[in-house]
Amino acid sequence: MNVRRKVTRGMLEERLSRCLNMAIRKSCPGDPTIFFPGCPETTQLAWRTLDALGFGLEAVVMQGKAKEAGSDRWVDHVWVELPETGLRIETNAWQILGLPQFIEVEDISLSGDRYRDPFERMELLSMVTREGEKFYGSMARKVASCIQSRRRNR
Repeated sequence: MNVRRKVTRGMLEERLSRCLNMAIRKSCPGDPTIFFPGCPETTQLAWRTLDALGFGLEAVVMQGKAKEAGSDRWVDHVWVELPETGLRIETNAWQILGLPQFIEVEDISLSGDRYRDPFERMELLSMVTREGEKFYGSMARKVASCIQSRRRNR
């Protein structure tokens, strides 16, 4: 059921992080950090969700350095960018942005000073085991369904 529809920036900003974070918390109710301890895991879910939505967006996995929230310390980091919409999917929001959630959608131009030395790292997607593919695929379909059901209810 991958019907291509026009995706809007507003839809992604409003619903993507909400549905992603809700899925993480529902799937891992005891301690979500067991399965999603950091940016590589949430990057997998974010990228696969965008693919499951079937909008044909060119999502790119990026790696580089990011500044920790409230600190001058630079850490290795992975995130997802959507160049055609000008959005970044921040996959470790509690460390990089100081926010109490796993994933946050933000404007690329507003946060350029927090990121440096970025390069494309799509091969990270192929480093997942068969069990991981199943896990992320199942979660991605749930998140895509959440986003699409919110679209229908508007």
